[in-house]
Amino acid sequence: MVGLAIPPLVAVPASASASADIAILDRTLYLSRNPPAGSSAGNSRSIYLNAGNYTWSAQMEGEQYFDGVNRGIYLAAGTYTWTVTVTKIGQNFGEYRIASSLRLAGSSDPANIGQDTTIRIAQDYYLSSILY
Repeated sequence: MVGLAIPPLVAVPASASASADIAILDRTLYLSRNPPAGSSAGNSRSIYLNAGNYTWSAQMEGEQYFDGVNRGIYLAAGTYTWTVTVTKIGQNFGEYRIASSLRLAGSSDPANIGQDTTIRIAQDYYLSSILY
């Protein structure tokens, strides 16, 4: 993908279980201001979550920059496919969508959160989704 340099995946620092107080899915990547529309990068993993209420966020940060979204969500117990992505949208310079999804095994309908954002400079950005 032109303009969207993708380094190797960053190790996920959280355990694969919700028994911990916090779970983090993350990736550091370089974003240019104008790759082709639809260019996308992110991270995904499988995680077991206990039933309960969680705060869920998706965010991106860089030097002098932070944007994100969060929401409260009730999740049934089970194994989920958890993703976090950043996608180039539109034709204007620096327009991206930060998104995260959680899909329970056997379900066809994932839960989603996301937010459109505009970056001002090309640089490394830290993309993350957090459950706590």
